Amino acid sequence: MKNKKGFVFLESVIVLVVVAIALTGFMTTYTILSNNAKRREFYDKTSDKYLLYAISSLGTSGNENILTCGTFYAKRDDAYDLCFKNFYSSEDDVKSMFDDTGLVYLYYLDGNSISQALTKNETANYYPTRKLDNGSIEYIKTLDVNKDNYLIGVFRRSDRYYYASINL
Repeated sequence: MKNKKGFVFLESVIVLVVVAIALTGFMTTYTILSNNAKRREFYDKTSDKYLLYAISSLGTSGNENILTCGTFYAKRDDAYDLCFKNFYSSEDDVKSMFDDTGLVYLYYLDGNSISQALTKNETANYYPTRKLDNGSIEYIKTLDVNKDNYLIGVFRRSDRYYYASINL
């Protein structure tokens, strides 16, 4: 036990490694818990889901409904031309529906469109951020990719965005 010159250094390195591993574990747990809390607060409120269901059935008939539109990404000003001209009598009706409900974006993804909507395709010159905002991309990542026909709504209330979807 004469030569103890490196013992304190080695002991300090081991303690630092153990502390770093513990902090990494705590940060991972904290991130998961904070993401789950965010989802509960801003994702899939029951009132928003009912509102989407009402929007999906308003003005539709047996043959003409949102399912016949195919995939679309609609804002207030272009929703009428993309899909709703088959169900609503005027563009003003669609705009007032968006305004009255607080709806900012309405997306309909059919088939395997969830994975396609989130995948960059340089040959087709498609980037997800060209059609979707970042909050919508994060919300779509939480959806079940095995299900088809999602109607997704982004609502703005009190300067906050709320996300909801229904499976049609």
